[in-house]
Amino acid sequence: MANSSVVLPVAAPRRADSPFAVVLVALALAAVAIAVYFLWLPTAPFGSLAAEHYFPLPRGAAFTYRVSNPDGSISYRTRNVARDPANVGASALNGNIFVALTTAARLDVEKMTPVEMVGILNRVEYATIHELAYDSAGKTTGETRTFILLDGTGIQQFGINEIGITPPVPILPSGNDAQTLELKLNGQVPATVTQQIVKRDAYRTALGEFSDCIQVQTSVLVGDNTSNGRTWYCAGIGEVYDETTDAQGTKRAEIIAASVGTNVRGSAPVFPDVNLNSDLQFQFDAPLAATPSPQLEYKEPTDSKGITTNILPVQNVPLRRAATAIAGSGDLLLYGTQSGKLVAVDRASEREVWSFQTGDAIYSTPIVHQGIVYFGSAGKKVYAVRVNDGAFVWAFQTNDIVSASPAAQGNAVYIASEDRTLYALDANTGKARWAFTSSSALVAPPVVHDDRVLASNDDGVLYALNATTGQLLWTFAANQAIAAPVTVADGVVYFGAYDQNVYALNLRDGSMLWAQEVDDYAKYAVLVHAKRVYVTLPSEVFALDAASGNPLWHFKSDRALKATPVRTGNQLWFLRTGDLIAVEAATGARLAQIPVTTGSTNAGLTSDGRELFIGFFDGELKSFAGTLP
Repeated sequence: MANSSVVLPVAAPRRADSPFAVVLVALALAAVAIAVYFLWLPTAPFGSLAAEHYFPLPRGAAFTYRVSNPDGSISYRTRNVARDPANVGASALNGNIFVALTTAARLDVEKMTPVEMVGILNRVEYATIHELAYDSAGKTTGETRTFILLDGTGIQQFGINEIGITPPVPILPSGNDAQTLELKLNGQVPATVTQQIVKRDAYRTALGEFSDCIQVQTSVLVGDNTSNGRTWYCAGIGEVYDETTDAQGTKRAEIIAASVGTNVRGSAPVFPDVNLNSDLQFQFDAPLAATPSPQLEYKEPTDSKGITTNILPVQNVPLRRAATAIAGSGDLLLYGTQSGKLVAVDRASEREVWSFQTGDAIYSTPIVHQGIVYFGSAGKKVYAVRVNDGAFVWAFQTNDIVSASPAAQGNAVYIASEDRTLYALDANTGKARWAFTSSSALVAPPVVHDDRVLASNDDGVLYALNATTGQLLWTFAANQAIAAPVTVADGVVYFGAYDQNVYALNLRDGSMLWAQEVDDYAKYAVLVHAKRVYVTLPSEVFALDAASGNPLWHFKSDRALKATPVRTGNQLWFLRTGDLIAVEAATGARLAQIPVTTGSTNAGLTSDGRELFIGFFDGELKSFAGTLP
């Protein structure tokens, strides 16, 4: 619809606040009242539409607003845009929304064949705008999903939550004259919407001044209830300010953060009460059962196009979503997908708790630092979202793919980008503190240890930088790429390289302590424990003496080995093509072999010490666990 301040009341299972006017109407038919909100919509990829200029919302766009409520309180709201061909996910829509979709897409279900209808839906786009609201203490208070159809003639809203809207509502008036539209909600409740562009001018926002903006005035009438709104939309950003008045008073919402294509500005407030940290751990003192059995088997929807990162377990998450009522909530599994979605799955219920859509694939395994999830994407951005509900906090734009997992310490987040740059960002705002440019792409996750951050590149150069200032302290050059994060233990830096060597360096000055040649390239992080260095090669495992680098034992595999091993007690667990195996850490003797009959994976094996987790390209997420006899 043209004005996101438009509000239409209909029966629905819950209420979620919006930046726009809220009209509460008692419906005699249903005897239920709720507020339904029309949100602004994403840019369609078709030709030059009038609405596109003021709605530049590509897939993955995200926004945060600060809301001044009629009672004087302050709250916040975030939005996130997902967009696909209209046939994707259409079968999962409820009946009212699906009927409204067929009307919006001009499908004649009585005369058209299923093939003809699918053909039409393949030629248009179907978008979902997911909105989360939270109060000044950070508590999530509601959520809204708005459904959009984008075709070659316009951009139209056809549903919200479980309410179908017919006919669909266009985004903006096509001219300066007032335009009125008569609607039906769920085919029964009448409503009238009038909208008009009343001003064209520059507009100053919390994100800066925008020179090309319009103000839209909107009125909504349902029964005897009316809401009136004035909303500013600016080219290149979308909605920047909304002021709506209804029976409850006047509510004002102003934009404070946005990620719209390359237009990345601002940040949402970070609430310090969630002191939760989690990154990948590969060593646990307690062993697993000799033959762990399958536990969790979760299947991603087909539109996710498969899991593309390691699985990050996060425990004791203080979930705050009012709409979430999942037994055992608090233990989550986070991962990214080929479709660009970051997903949080609840371990107890095996249900998706929240997701956040980006504009491109996610190959960067997320980390959690002080209650915020940080991760990069193939869309050249780094994102920060809240771990409890996935609400957008900030984004940072780089100049190339960010495939490496971030690192964090204190109030800083360290990002390695394939644009050859290591960035130190403020964890709360996403603003750059310093940047260091290397000789080639950075594809390995950086490692921060005490006052130093270590990063390696495709040329085989390892850099040690001052974590606070970015000052270069020392460099070390291997003969080929260092593609995995280094491991630091007892003042020594251990890593393997593509030159078929494993190295040990002095952390203080980068001087080489030893180098040991192995039989193949080493592209995974090494594991260091009990004075041993465990190195995974494509089809071999070496245990080296940590002090000298001398080989202690060697395990030859008849299948390809994938990623860093997970140590549980005296067991080293490896992911191979088609199975899991465990070898004895002291000797390399085989302990167990477990078939894993599912699709392929390029991600590694991860654990929380209780279960082993694997994500697959076909969208399967599996875990294996068991107790000792």
